Amino acid sequence: MAILVDAAFFIRRYGALVPNGRDHEGKIVAECLHEWACRHLGDDGAGHATPAGSRGELYRIFVYDCPPFSGKLHHPLSGAYIDFAKTGLYQRRTAFHERLKQLRKVALRLGHLGDVRNWAIKPAVQADLLRGRRDLRERPAAPP
Repeated sequence: MAILVDAAFFIRRYGALVPNGRDHEGKIVAECLHEWACRHLGDDGAGHATPAGSRGELYRIFVYDCPPFSGKLHHPLSGAYIDFAKTGLYQRRTAFHERLKQLRKVALRLGHLGDVRNWAIKPAVQADLLRGRRDLRERPAAPP
C-alpha cells in the first residue's frame, strides 16, 4: 500500500485534533504522521503486523509539501519588518521536513511557492471590515 499525504492539510488537522498541536515541534508532528499512517494499515512502522491485523504491506508514505517562505517583507498595516526565516512557523516546518527525510519508508516531495510579494486579505476579514466588526487600525500580532 502507498499512502499519499498533503502535509499542509495534515498539519492543519493535527493542530485541530491534538491538544496544543499547533505548538508542537515539527519533529513530533512528522513522527506522528508516520505513526498514524502505519497504524492505519495495522503496521508497527517496521513492516510487522500489529495485533489488530494488517490491511496490507506498506510500500511508501508519500508526503507532498512546499518549503516554508523564508523571505523578508513589511507588514502592510503595521509597517513592521518581518523576516519569515526567523519565525516559529518556519522553524517548525523545516524541522518537520528534516525529520520526514529520516523516517523509514517516507518519501518527501517539495514543491515551490509562487510569487509571494503581495499581501491578500482573507474573505472573512474583508467581510468583517466592510460590516464594521473589525477596525482597519487594529494591529495584528506578528507571525508566531
